[in-house]
Amino acid sequence: MYLVYDHIRSLEFDSKPNYPMLRRQLDRVCARLDYHEDQPYDWEQGGYYYEYYTKKSDTEKDLTENDVKV
Repeated sequence: MYLVYDHIRSLEFDSKPNYPMLRRQLDRVCARLDYHEDQPYDWEQGGYYYEYYTKKSDTEKDLTENDVKV
């Protein structure tokens, strides 16, 4: 990832990023960490943190249950 960081830091405002190199580096990291493009995002059903993202906090539950209709 240092290559990605160094490359991005070296860019000027009107510079064109080396997208093929960036993609290769990200693909290598994903392969090393065993990530796959078809895996769900964390917040999607089946994702690592799905339950965390879908659980309402106690405060949110209280607000929902005690909504005042005007």
